[in-house]
Amino acid sequence: MFTGIHKSCAPSAQSSFSLVELLLVMALIAGLMTMSMPAFSRMISGNLLTTAGQTVRNKVDIARQAAIAKNIPTEVRFYKKEDSKFFTAIAIAELRVDTTNLIEKITELPEGVVILDDEKYSLLLSGTNLFTTNATWLGGRNKGEYRSFTYRPDGSTDIQYTTSPRESYLTLVLERQLLESKGNLPPNFITVTVDPFTGRSVLRRP
Repeated sequence: MFTGIHKSCAPSAQSSFSLVELLLVMALIAGLMTMSMPAFSRMISGNLLTTAGQTVRNKVDIARQAAIAKNIPTEVRFYKKEDSKFFTAIAIAELRVDTTNLIEKITELPEGVVILDDEKYSLLLSGTNLFTTNATWLGGRNKGEYRSFTYRPDGSTDIQYTTSPRESYLTLVLERQLLESKGNLPPNFITVTVDPFTGRSVLRRP
């Protein structure tokens, strides 16, 4: 007779991944990442353009509000560096009788985002004044330029065209995508429109 419980001393089976299984898992993860990269890239690009568009519209709205509140003509400036083909920064200035003062520092758009300098896509720039400047943000003595339009104290603008369109607009794109599209308008872009008469702005996406 047995007076105790017999316990088996046989070792229990232990599961583990083989090298082949690990390689298969790694390959699967790599494949999923590759498939998701285009979507992730589009999301990042969209966020950059949205941020840039909101920045431009906010500056335009601030300029209009300042002109009305202070009863002072207020200028919206779009800056382009000397070595650049595109406008990449914006600022607001008060046009007083004896002096012109920037209300705040020049704001650069997110890196890689540009404003198209083409009447077809940025009619607003074609209807504004062109100036040359030596602003320090341009790199010390390096010359650059800016184009501007002005808000009047009643909230209207000084934008003038021979055809007098009801709306004026700017188109913002990613420079990388513009190069990839060989100069054509990329499918991913954003526009900021300004009514020349009321001065109100709207942000639009395709």
